Amino acid sequence: SVIVCITFWKSLVKSCGMNGDNESIESLQTRSLLAPSEQQQLRQQQALLQKQIPIQTHQNSIPITLSSSNPPNSSIKLNLFLFFIASSLFVLLSTLYYPLEFIQNVSYLRLKSEIDSFGLGLHKHIVILESIGGNDKGIDGIRKDTHALISEFNKRGWSAKVVKYWKGREDEIYNEIVMNADGFVSRVDPGEWIDFELEKYYELIEKLKHNAVKVSGFPNVFEMEQFGSKKSVVKLKHLPYFASDTELYETRQEFVQQFPKSLQNRSKRVLKRSGGALGSGIWLVQAVGEENQEVMIDNSTLIDAQEASSGNRKVRLMLKEFLEFCVHEYLQSDHDYIVNMKYLPRILEGEIRVIFLGSRASRVVQRIPAQDSFSAGIDSGAQHVLIKDIDSWKYSDEIHEFQDEILPRIRMEFDMESLPLLWSADFILNDEMNEDLKTF
Repeated sequence: SVIVCITFWKSLVKSCGMNGDNESIESLQTRSLLAPSEQQQLRQQQALLQKQIPIQTHQNSIPITLSSSNPPNSSIKLNLFLFFIASSLFVLLSTLYYPLEFIQNVSYLRLKSEIDSFGLGLHKHIVILESIGGNDKGIDGIRKDTHALISEFNKRGWSAKVVKYWKGREDEIYNEIVMNADGFVSRVDPGEWIDFELEKYYELIEKLKHNAVKVSGFPNVFEMEQFGSKKSVVKLKHLPYFASDTELYETRQEFVQQFPKSLQNRSKRVLKRSGGALGSGIWLVQAVGEENQEVMIDNSTLIDAQEASSGNRKVRLMLKEFLEFCVHEYLQSDHDYIVNMKYLPRILEGEIRVIFLGSRASRVVQRIPAQDSFSAGIDSGAQHVLIKDIDSWKYSDEIHEFQDEILPRIRMEFDMESLPLLWSADFILNDEMNEDLKTF
């Protein structure tokens, strides 16, 4: 703006025949292309003006009346001075306005970024990722409870759709989410996969999180895998509220050698596979025999096994057969493992699922198994009771103790910056059949 004003001012001066000093009209006229007689006439007019004498012109001249108190030189200078003041004010206002406008734009972009970071984008659309296969799907190939999730999005003015993931589709899914959605929900249950590559899926999740997604339930994929897997109960078994009698088998050899030992004295054990859903791959196992009777455990020992899945199927077979079945079904890949836990009989009174928003307990769902079942899954006939007011609930002290004292220790164990956005912790009352004993 300054350069433009100065250039324009200098051009105007030159167009008026002035160099910025006290150049006279005479010098202006001497540079003109007038004839000598005309130049002489103009010099006479200039002399008359200075003496306030009316100008006498010949018949071809134009009458002019001027005052010697405001000669042409002064009038032009005044106009130039006013123009210079106006242009200076323009420059000053410009230097004030544009930085303010810049600050306003920065503030708007920052606010927009913060809004976007909470998922309040322009599309109001969510993609729900699911895998192919698994017993958690309905006849339409979609997880049964996904329909309720989509319905809740729709009630709030958002759209949502299911996108199926399989190996080789990573770029297509990435572009779909980046171009058309504000975020995504990963609903892939580990282990129940067809044409699925875990490492590729993790890479997709990380790429979305860093480049596109505004809201992420976990800081990174590693924490999602560690915190959300059944291995967590093994890693945390030394903390209060966790079952210390818990073992992990990551190889066939570990499982075949170690698991039979846990069946001594007809102990009831619960085996949980790494993946699965709706109770699939969760078995209650006990050696056949009289209560509290010592039983020699070997490959020929008969065992009773009951699965927690729908139907609560029960089988009686030799230990060797059961071991071979588990190895074939649940220990096929490097990512597979089996967790062995002590059976807690008070599961029959109900499993207590506490739903957390970050580090705050929000709701409790008491899941009471059906008769002759040890599964708290609704597909197995369990009754679910929602408890909204945690503070007035009979186990509120335990929930708050876990929230305030145990959660910080869990974060330290996993080296987590923050807890997941939405997660749940399942509790079972201790195996002392004492109503006054409230510990889990």
